Amino acid sequence: MLTVFVEGACFGEGEEVVVPDDEARHALRVRRAQPGEAALVLNGKGLLGRGRVVLLPGRRLAVRLEQVEQQPSPPAPRIRVLAPLPKGPRAGELVDLLSQAGACSWTPLLTKRSSRKPTAALLARLGRVAVAACKQSRRPWLLRVDEPLPLAEALDGLAGAASFLADPQGPTLPGLRAQEHPADLQLFVGPEGGFEAEELEAIAGSGA
Repeated sequence: MLTVFVEGACFGEGEEVVVPDDEARHALRVRRAQPGEAALVLNGKGLLGRGRVVLLPGRRLAVRLEQVEQQPSPPAPRIRVLAPLPKGPRAGELVDLLSQAGACSWTPLLTKRSSRKPTAALLARLGRVAVAACKQSRRPWLLRVDEPLPLAEALDGLAGAASFLADPQGPTLPGLRAQEHPADLQLFVGPEGGFEAEELEAIAGSGA
């Protein structure tokens, strides 16, 4: 089955969804999509469409939808991961794995030991990694790649969300049950060298 991503698109049964040019080129040249082939359309916001491939003039591609399903919201708990930008290709690996694990978003966390901000170009590339992971896993909701955020600002925005700190010296994490925790969950992960002592105190003092 061919899987295509049309960001933010709204569509219904019986409609033809025109595939963006970059997606169409990949589908035709690499995937070698054929007319009538089964296809899945994702919009990254919970809308899924199933249908058949249609070739349009000018080597363009569309999907004629036979069935459309809207998922009302991301499954709980909605997990937001706040972690520093890894070095080199591990940034892409992080985004890919978080998407496969079902996280809702990743925020590059700025700490004393990891204050490197991702460039706009890198954030755009990581956004494309998130799209590829969304297509590969056929995930209805796209992982959001946020702008970088200093730790202090991240701690100021904790209201209403259960927060946890990934700390090798910390206690064992208890089992999470939907009835015991809010629908939103935030996970703080430190840099390679770990959080500074005062940062750990600030995180613990915030209720994580």
